[in-house]
Amino acid sequence: MKELGVGLGGCLAFLGAAMAWAEVPVRSVSLFASGVGYFQHAGVVAAPGEVRLSFKEEQIDDLLKSLVVEEMDGGAALQVVYPSREPLDRLLAGLQVDLADNPGMGELLNRLRGAKVEISAQGEQLTGRLISAEQRPVAVDAKGEGIQDWVVNLTSEDGVLHSLSWRNVRGLKVLEERVRQDLARALEILDGNRGRERREVIIFIPGQGNKRVRLGYVMESPVWKSAWRLSLPASDAGKSGKGRLQGWAVIENQSGQDWKDVRLMLASGRPVSFVEELSKPWYRPRQRIVDPLHLRMGQERDLAVENPALAEQQMMRSMPLAMPQAPAAKAVGRSLEGGRQLGPPVQELDSANAASWETAMPDPGPEAILASGEQSGETFVFKVEGVQLDRGQGAMLPIVSAPVDVERLTLFDTALPGGGRSMRALKMVNTTGGVLPPGPVTLYDGELYAGEARFEHLSPGSDQLFSYALDLDMEVIREGAPIHRKLEMVKVVKGVMELFRREKRTTEYSIRNRGKETRQLVVMQPMESGWELVTPANRTKIKRKWNVPLTVASGAQLPLEVVEERLQGQKVVLLNASESAISLLLSEDGMDSAVRKGLEGVLARRQALNEVENRMKGRQEDLERLKQEQERLRENMNTSPAESRFHARMLEKLDVMENRIEETLGEIEKLRKELALGKAALEQALLQMS
Repeated sequence: MKELGVGLGGCLAFLGAAMAWAEVPVRSVSLFASGVGYFQHAGVVAAPGEVRLSFKEEQIDDLLKSLVVEEMDGGAALQVVYPSREPLDRLLAGLQVDLADNPGMGELLNRLRGAKVEISAQGEQLTGRLISAEQRPVAVDAKGEGIQDWVVNLTSEDGVLHSLSWRNVRGLKVLEERVRQDLARALEILDGNRGRERREVIIFIPGQGNKRVRLGYVMESPVWKSAWRLSLPASDAGKSGKGRLQGWAVIENQSGQDWKDVRLMLASGRPVSFVEELSKPWYRPRQRIVDPLHLRMGQERDLAVENPALAEQQMMRSMPLAMPQAPAAKAVGRSLEGGRQLGPPVQELDSANAASWETAMPDPGPEAILASGEQSGETFVFKVEGVQLDRGQGAMLPIVSAPVDVERLTLFDTALPGGGRSMRALKMVNTTGGVLPPGPVTLYDGELYAGEARFEHLSPGSDQLFSYALDLDMEVIREGAPIHRKLEMVKVVKGVMELFRREKRTTEYSIRNRGKETRQLVVMQPMESGWELVTPANRTKIKRKWNVPLTVASGAQLPLEVVEERLQGQKVVLLNASESAISLLLSEDGMDSAVRKGLEGVLARRQALNEVENRMKGRQEDLERLKQEQERLRENMNTSPAESRFHARMLEKLDVMENRIEETLGEIEKLRKELALGKAALEQALLQMS
C-alpha cells in the first residue's frame, strides 16, 4: 500500500507539472479498402514533455481502441490523457432545472414549482412563488370551440393566489440565485455539447533528455480508389499488340493532419473494424432496495424482478472483440514514366529491406490485438514514398505504368436490350507483374478518345474481356427458332410413367462485316439452367455466358447456328390420368411399342370405367327426380281427406313410385360394384405394366 501511494503521488505530481509540448508529425499512412486507415507518427521529444494530438469528437473512440505508443529509447510506459465526455443527460440531471428533454415553456414552469419569481404582466410587477402552469380555455373562436392558453398560478408574499394568462405575461425573472445559476449552467452545457468538435489528447513523456517517440492508431478514412488509362496500339483491328496501362490511386487526406514527406501504403485488405463508445463513461445500473421492511406489502419491486426485459435493455455491454490481423504486404506498385509526380516514384514493397524506426510498424506488446482481415481476392500493397498532401485535400498518385497485351474484338451480347448489340471490345492480359484493383478505365485509340469500361480484380497473368463503344461496322441479326421436343426414354413403375424428352432450340445469327478489316467477333449468349450448348464445338464458358468466337473477313456475310439441348423429365400417375392425357401420351413420337400397347389397354379400361361412371351418374339423377316426385305426391296426399278418392289415387301413385325408387337404387348399387371391380382391374393392370 505504501508503494502504491508513492507511485500515485509521483504520477499526480508529474501530471500537474507544467511541461513544454511537442508536435510529432505523421510519417506513415496505410489506407485499406474497408474504409479505415492506419496513421503512424514519429519524432524526437525533449523530456520531460508531452505530445498533443487533436481529433474530432467522433474519432476519439477509434483512438482509444487502437492507439499504440512506444518510447524507442527504453523508457517507462507512457500515459495518455483525454477529456472525458460525461453523458449529456447525466450532466443535466444533476441540476435543479432539467433541460435534457427539450421541455416547452409550460413544462419548464412546472419544473420550477416553488421557485421565487417576479412576473411582469400588463404593466405591473408581481412577486411570489410558482405553484403550477396549466392549460385553460381563455376564449371562444368563431366555431364556438375553446382557445387554449397556458395559465401561470402563483402565490404572492401576502398569501394571495394569482392566475395569469401567459399571453399577458411580458417577462418572468427567477429571483433565487441558486436556481438562476443552475439554469445558466444547463444552457452552458447544452452550448458546449453542441460546439464540441475537436478534443485534445495528451501523451506524457517522462525522464530527461531527448526521447524518440513513435505512436500509431486506426481511424475511419475515405476508401482509396483506383483509376486507369489504357492507350491502344496503332495496329489493324483484330490483331494483338501491346497497349500502355497507366494506373492512379485517388486518395483524400481527411485525417486532420498535414502529410509532409509521408510514406503512403495502399492496401486491398479489408480488416474487420467497428466503433465502440470507449470515450463515453459507462454506468452499470445497480439494484435499488425499495421498502426493505416490507411495509408496502411487496407492491414495489426491483426493476430486474418487475421487468427483466427492460433491465436487460438498460444494461450497458461492450461488443465482443474481433481479432484483426495486419494484411500481408505484397508489392505491385510501379513508377509512372514521365510527368510530374507527388513525391518520389512508386517503389516496390520489399520486406527484406530494413525500414527506419519512424515508418516501421510498432510492436504493440502482449496485450495489443492485431487486426485480421477479410480479403477480396489476392492481397496487394502499393507503396509511395515522400507524399506531400495538406489536410482536406485530395490527390492522384501514380501507381502503375506498364505495357499490357491487348487484342481488339467485337462483342455481340444477346443479354443487352433489343436482343443484342455489336460492341467494340478488348481482351487485355495483365502482364504488369502485379495485381490490378478494380476501377474505371478510359481508353484512347491513338490520339482519339475511344470509350470507357471498368476493370475487375485482375491477378497477374489473368485476362478480362470488356466492351467500350458501339461497333457500327459489324452487323449481327439474331433469330430464334421454336423448341423441338423428342421422346427419348419411357419407363413405367407401379402405375407411374416417367417420360424423358430431349428438347432442342436453335438460335441463328446472320453476320456481316461492313468494315475494311478482318474482325474477330465473339457472340455472347447467356447460359440458362439445364441447357447445354452442343453446336458449335468451338466455345468457352465465361461467367454464366457462352462465348462463341468467329473470324469475319472484310465485306463477308456469314451464318452462325447455335444449338442448345436439355433433357426434361415428366411423371404421370396413370390411375388418375384422364382419357385426353393418355391419348396425348399415345401421340408421342418414339413411344416404345410395348409401352404403347399397355397404354392402349389402359385407355380402353379407362373408357369403359368412364362409361360405367356416366351410367351411374344418369341413374343417380333419375333417383333424385323420383324422390322429388315422391315428395310432391306426399304433399298432395296430406292436403286431401283420407276418405276421398283423390287421397286413394295419390296413395296408389306413391306405391308405384316407391317400387321405381327401389329398382333405381338396385341399379346404382350394381353399377357401383361394377365400377369398383373395373378400378381394381385397372390398378392390377397398371402394376403389371412395365
